[in-house]
Formats: sequence, C-alpha cells, structure tokens
Amino acid sequence: VLDFLKAQHKSIYLSGNYIDSALGYGWAWDDYNDDYMVERNAFPIYGNTIKVELNGYNYIGQLSYKPNWNIIPSYFRPYIDEGFKMEITTNYSNLAKFNTQKFFIRRSRTSNKLNLYQGNSVFYKTEIPFYTDGNKTSVEILKNDFQLNITEGSLTDKILYAGTPARLRWHKIKTQPTDSLFKPMMHRSDNFFAEQALLMVSNEYLGYMSTEKIIETLLSADLKTVPQKPKWVDGCGLSRYNLFTPQSFVYILKKIKTEFGWERVKNILPTGGTGTLSSYYKKDSGYIYAKTGTLSNNCALSGYLITKKGKILIFSVLNNNYITSAVLVRKAVERFLVAIRENY
Repeated sequence: VLDFLKAQHKSIYLSGNYIDSALGYGWAWDDYNDDYMVERNAFPIYGNTIKVELNGYNYIGQLSYKPNWNIIPSYFRPYIDEGFKMEITTNYSNLAKFNTQKFFIRRSRTSNKLNLYQGNSVFYKTEIPFYTDGNKTSVEILKNDFQLNITEGSLTDKILYAGTPARLRWHKIKTQPTDSLFKPMMHRSDNFFAEQALLMVSNEYLGYMSTEKIIETLLSADLKTVPQKPKWVDGCGLSRYNLFTPQSFVYILKKIKTEFGWERVKNILPTGGTGTLSSYYKKDSGYIYAKTGTLSNNCALSGYLITKKGKILIFSVLNNNYITSAVLVRKAVERFLVAIRENY
C-alpha cells in the first residue's frame, strides 16, 4: 500500500468511515500503555505502536553520556528526546538512582507525551501504543516517515464544497492473502490484528467501520444458530463483558472446519510447540490445533484434537476465577487433553 501511495504524484486524502472509539467497550483503561491494548482507527500504521530500543549510551564529554535510541516510526524521535530528562554521569547520586530503579517508558493517556524513567539497563526494548487521535497521528507519520503529500479529510467533501459534483472512481487494492493475516494473528494471539480485522469485515459488510454494528449483523446472520447467544463486544476478547459458552465455541469451530477445510485450519492454528502453545503439547506435536485465550484469573483453550484412533474431536475448555498461576491450570488442561487423545 505504501509503495502504491509513494508512486502517486497527486494529492492524497485519507478518508475513513470509522465511527468507533479508539479503545474497546469494557477494556481496562489503565492498560493503555501496554502493547496488548493498542488503539483502533481507520488507518493503522506500524501496528499503531512506537517501537523503542535502547542500544547503550554514547559519551558526549565531561563524563556525560546520552542514550543511543532506535525509534520506529522516526516521527516519535523528538518525543523520546524530550521525554528523556536525565543524562547518566559519574555523579554518585545519579548512579545510585540509576542502579536501583527499573527502566521504563510511560505515555500520557490522551497525548503522545512520553515520560522516560531511567534504570539499571544499558539495553532496553519495548512497544508502546501511540495516541491515534483518530487518523491524525497516522497522517503525521505518513508525512514524516514517507514524505507523502497527504491530508486528513474527505476528497468528496472538498469537491462538493467547491461546488463541483463528485465523480470519483474507486479502485480497491488487495495486497495480502487473507491467511497471511489470520496465521500470525492466531500464533501470536494478536489483539490488534483481531480488532482491525473485525473493523475491515464491518467495512466490507456495512460500508463503515463499527465493531458494535458488525457484531449485531454477524449474530443475526452467519451466527444466528449459535447454541447460546453470546455477549460479544470486541474483536480480540480483551473485555470481560465478552461471555461465550464452550458449546458456542465448539459450534463456531465446527463451522470453521466445514467452510475453511481441514488443511487450511491446520495451516492457520498453532500446534504443540508453536505459537502460544510453544511450551505445551510438545511430546506429540501435530495432534492438536488450538487457540488460547488469557486474562488474569481466566484462561481458555479451544480447537481440534486428533486421537490415537484418528478421530478429530472439537473441544473448548474454559477456566475462570482461579487464583493460582495460569501455568498450573494450562498444565492440568494439557494432561486432560492428552488423556482423551490416548483413550479415544
């Protein structure tokens, strides 16, 4: 898409039919600084995150050092430089503070102001969701990092404002096979991909981007025969308002297998020792294809299990309200599913 845009020698207008909020219904607002809760918008870029890497410090004289940053997008470099207030020196009070505190970066909730807290690390890497402000930040990044002549707003509106009828030709550009989105989404359990994919579905079905409206549409059409009507509010499952039963997940998985075909399903979902199952089901990898789901005190696993007799079983295991380590629960689920595989 960027190659296409850079090849144009005309004015570019970014116009999106986005009528949703940046954060989902029921998301924990104070998680806004964490990379699993990225803001949504009509034109995401760089995953709507700032990728920050600290690669040591450069000596600048008089026993002072400045950090060596790698920042993507480069648009945010001034924000990092401005947010970094304290240089490392041989001053004992500074060194004492440096050696005892953790290095981290925190963004302001409603702006891209960054506060950097120095700590005992010469190397540091993180991703921080940036404040999208609709499409405004995306436009600024496109201008800065790719030198695009781009303006936020509708070209149609500008033509009508000038008193000329809008006669626009629309050309849809598809750049990636669908499964090149689905596979990393499932293997990484990528919340951002899931949210934006649902918004793109909304745009195809309804002509505008609305999580609430596309969910209503899907539940009344494609999923109207789901066994127990779910409470469904977002694309990724971050909200605790989402309420699905195991039987509903089994219904959906059966529908996916029928419509996608078994070989495509196996290509998309992680198996033992891969993706979010990288620490589990290693002994006999290739007999399970499943998707994890995790919130604090809740973890789930739903998918397909091939038994020793060659049967394909569809399963959904939901665990909630435990106060132990999630690892203990996942290990218990692993023993349960392995026993089913061995005996059926």
